[in-house]
Amino acid sequence: MLSQKLIIILIIICCIINCLPSFGATQLNYLGLFSKILTYVLLFLFGYSNYRESEEQESRIMALVNLGLLFSFIADLLLFFKANFASFFFFFLVPTCYTCAIFPNKPYNFKWIAIFPFSIILVLFDTNILPLIDPTLKIPTILFSISFVIAVWLSAERTIKLHTNSSKYNFLGYISFMFAAVIFTSTKTFVDLDLDDLITFPLFVFSQVLILYSLKTEKKKSQKELLEELMKKKN
Repeated sequence: MLSQKLIIILIIICCIINCLPSFGATQLNYLGLFSKILTYVLLFLFGYSNYRESEEQESRIMALVNLGLLFSFIADLLLFFKANFASFFFFFLVPTCYTCAIFPNKPYNFKWIAIFPFSIILVLFDTNILPLIDPTLKIPTILFSISFVIAVWLSAERTIKLHTNSSKYNFLGYISFMFAAVIFTSTKTFVDLDLDDLITFPLFVFSQVLILYSLKTEKKKSQKELLEELMKKKN
């Protein structure tokens, strides 16, 4: 098993390779795609190294994290081949999986339902139906960005109040994810720039590492609390 430090270094290298086509190296487009695939594999290994135990709750959390990574991978493939419905995977299914992973005792976090109608708007945008209604696409982009910011803040609300190390990493992870989503939608709509490889993807990967690390620290915290409870019972 690779060490976590080595995995982080390899992830950074993959993100740098993925940025090269944005600087004019268009012949490296497929190398960029390969680096993205490798990044998802490394993120999976990073998460797996934190959850090698077979406890029921940890297995459920790991399954949700892996499902989120799978949806992210599908979304990136759809974006690379300019297919439809990438937004629905990236902006609804992925955050839903991670929200359920962060809150394992609340598998149905209804706060994220706020994103759903705006995800549908983006799906309509992907299928070229919405431009018939709003050719500029500025209204749905503004609405989606606002809803995403609200949903991320609400989901991070619990972690802000905890003031623990895991809550800090979790909060930073969600904020990074929020910026990635807002930059992705706003740049393509308002200034017609494709910053996916240069900014959005590295931000997204950074958010995944933070969220996975927050799960690791949360696990350590829960084990510590369990030991303290056992010591109290003995005394």
